[in-house]
Amino acid sequence: MNNNYKRITVWPDIGGTMTMVPIPGTLNFVATQRFYPGFNSSQCRIVKEIFNGTNWDQTVVGDFPYIHRFDLISHDGGLWFVGCSIANSKKIRMIGAIQAEFGLVIMMIEKQK
Repeated sequence: MNNNYKRITVWPDIGGTMTMVPIPGTLNFVATQRFYPGFNSSQCRIVKEIFNGTNWDQTVVGDFPYIHRFDLISHDGGLWFVGCSIANSKKIRMIGAIQAEFGLVIMMIEKQK
């Protein structure tokens, strides 16, 4: 299983990973991409990575601007994504202050088998 601790690159070209959460009972996980410092995260998205035995297959779950933290919760026969955003938009106002609206996202990400 550990393949002599050989390193496998999951994705080579996108950064901004703030959160990675394993999918229970698998090697698979869900993660953020494009969450960059300085509230520069309007292009943040959630991806699901599935290990195919050799490498990782990626599915983009969706675009979620400013998603900061999230978790997966088993409920009602499925696996639910619960995410918190630091903002759903930002506006630069006088003196450079940031006005942000906060949000919460809940959605089913996977049916349990």
